[in-house]
Amino acid sequence: MEKQIKGQNQIETLQILQDNADSIEEVGYTRFFSEEELAEKKDLLADRSIELNNIDEEKSDVVAGYKAKMRPIREDISKLLTDIKQKSEYVNDKCYKFVDQETREVGYYDKNGNLVQTRRAKPEELQGNIFKMKTGTHD
Repeated sequence: MEKQIKGQNQIETLQILQDNADSIEEVGYTRFFSEEELAEKKDLLADRSIELNNIDEEKSDVVAGYKAKMRPIREDISKLLTDIKQKSEYVNDKCYKFVDQETREVGYYDKNGNLVQTRRAKPEELQGNIFKMKTGTHD
């Protein structure tokens, strides 16, 4: 068999092949690229790589924007989960201190009148207090 069957041009080559072949069948094979085809593919690869890189940069900017939007929501969710799990939250608020001379304890009450903390009284807190607790009536 000859390595190549070739006419004067592509049309003549195709005519020679059709006129002299025993049959025409679909066959899979590896076709090698010419230097021009290979150069075109390399140029196309470079163009597509640049295009993909630009899209990746845009995507990174968008993702960073979404992450920034999501961050405070995630922090809120984390705090809410902790609060629900502990069934409480830690707060800093104005509290009202009462020293009980009899039990030698100090109690702190929140603005709603709830006892929020107790501790043993310090010696300097146990010095006499000349004021009595006011009950809200005019005694």
